[in-house]
Amino acid sequence: MKEMINLLIHGGFLTVLGISDIRKRTVSVAVLAAYFGAAFGWSIGAYGFDVERMILGAVPAGLILLLKKPLKLGIGGGDIAVLAVAGVTLGFGTAAGAVLIASLACAGVFAVRIMLKKADRKSRMAFIPFMGIGVAVAGLLG
Repeated sequence: MKEMINLLIHGGFLTVLGISDIRKRTVSVAVLAAYFGAAFGWSIGAYGFDVERMILGAVPAGLILLLKKPLKLGIGGGDIAVLAVAGVTLGFGTAAGAVLIASLACAGVFAVRIMLKKADRKSRMAFIPFMGIGVAVAGLLG
């Protein structure tokens, strides 16, 4: 039951943030803060204040943040913030799985768009909707 509530919290906020990312190419700081508050509050209530879990959960977001400039990654600050919230509240395994699934799904959609000539190599796509998919699939897979 805990996991389902956790996924509903993440799914709801990631849906709202994903729609904003698609439409406006930005995320609301207020919605991001509400997401963090709800997810963090539920995480502490359900799993206790586990500092190790939280720090390890932030590792995927931290790595992407560190590698963003040197590797010229096209991921934005809002995407990294969403990954950090998911990581801190879901733990390392789920966060790492979510970012892997999100990246593969995004790459697949992007490849199809390129084949259909709807995009080129330099086109940009919203990533938060794919994070929503990644969190849902990684959370369900456990």
